[in-house]
Amino acid sequence: MSELRAVAVTGGKGGAGKSTVAVNLAALLADIGYKVLLVDADVDNPNDHIYLGMERRKAGDIVIKTPVIDQNLCDGCLECVRICPTHALLGRKGSIPLFFEDSCLGCSLCAEICPKKAIKDGKKEIGTLYDGESDRIRIISAAIKPGEARSPLVAYSLVKFFRQIDKNQFDRIIIDTCPGVANPVMQALRLAEHALIVTEPTPLGLNTMKLSFKAMEKLGMSFDIVINRANVPSGVTKIIEEEAAKRGIKVFRIPYDEAVIEAAVQGVPAVKRNERMKQAFLEIVREVFSID
Repeated sequence: MSELRAVAVTGGKGGAGKSTVAVNLAALLADIGYKVLLVDADVDNPNDHIYLGMERRKAGDIVIKTPVIDQNLCDGCLECVRICPTHALLGRKGSIPLFFEDSCLGCSLCAEICPKKAIKDGKKEIGTLYDGESDRIRIISAAIKPGEARSPLVAYSLVKFFRQIDKNQFDRIIIDTCPGVANPVMQALRLAEHALIVTEPTPLGLNTMKLSFKAMEKLGMSFDIVINRANVPSGVTKIIEEEAAKRGIKVFRIPYDEAVIEAAVQGVPAVKRNERMKQAFLEIVREVFSID
């Protein structure tokens, strides 16, 4: 494998250890002397900064446009209803359309097409962008506003934020996706050259790992597998390794160790507290990032 700069850490199941892997890889790379950009793309629950014991600062609001209809100008032609891609506007001919805010993408097509210019752009805050830096690691993230249903739009804002950053100032980039295979995950994966699918030795872990396989195939993306808590007695570890062997995929093992829990309580990556964990992650760093 040629030298990689941008690697995504993903997985179909929440709680499998995806963020633990991403944060410890970033911390180890920084300790070796590399400057790392860590993208916490789990917009529903960004917490990588907590694992690292880092402070983050607000980098901006995520705001979308929403239609405000002037009832004195609207004649109920329903051109806005016709063009709305998500049916956020509904109504009968001759009536003022009803607006369903949670379905709005903020595209402003309704305002552009309205022949009476009866629709103006309002604003709706749906999330927040964050930035932070410490010990050769810069972390960026986005958090959706509680109660909001538009995670893909928040994820897209984080992608735009990422693209504005000069990546040449970093030696390696790690993207920590949210769990699953939905739109926010796919957006994050497209920022990387390669992926690590994190799973666990359970039937549920095996099933969600296979879902992640499908996401990789859809993107045409290369990947390896990381089995977290791999030393927990289970016949599933062997099944995972057999599945990987069929596809010629490399498998890394991260052992279960109480040091991970202790480090999490202290807000410190486990690789900084435990030699066993450091060696496990060092193998991934050497193999995936081609670092001696």
